[in-house]
Amino acid sequence: MREVLRWLWQWAWGTNSDHDPLRSRRVAWLLGVVWALNLLDLALTILAVHIGGFHEANPIGRVFMGSPHHLAGLKLVCLSLGSGIFLVFRHHQVTETACRALTVVFAGLSVMWVAYWMRFHV
Repeated sequence: MREVLRWLWQWAWGTNSDHDPLRSRRVAWLLGVVWALNLLDLALTILAVHIGGFHEANPIGRVFMGSPHHLAGLKLVCLSLGSGIFLVFRHHQVTETACRALTVVFAGLSVMWVAYWMRFHV
């Protein structure tokens, strides 16, 4: 049982070494979560703009708000470039830490979206 718990701990949190054999999988998994949360953000942004009364706080995103296709393109280009950089450096501990931080940030953004929809559209 102790070995199973040790394996689970190492899979979830890894080691302090840059030679962790499971780090690449964790980084890929975390990037998948980041992509899912970003696509949710994109869908809710486009829906909120379509319904009306939504003001985009991101000044770069605000420029693209006139066209959902341009906004989606911007989101996909940024996600692809960022993911590519993370995948190149996926063996490093700092990359995994950054992916974990991004996951927390975008999960927080998702919570903010839920609060927005509950306040203004329910």
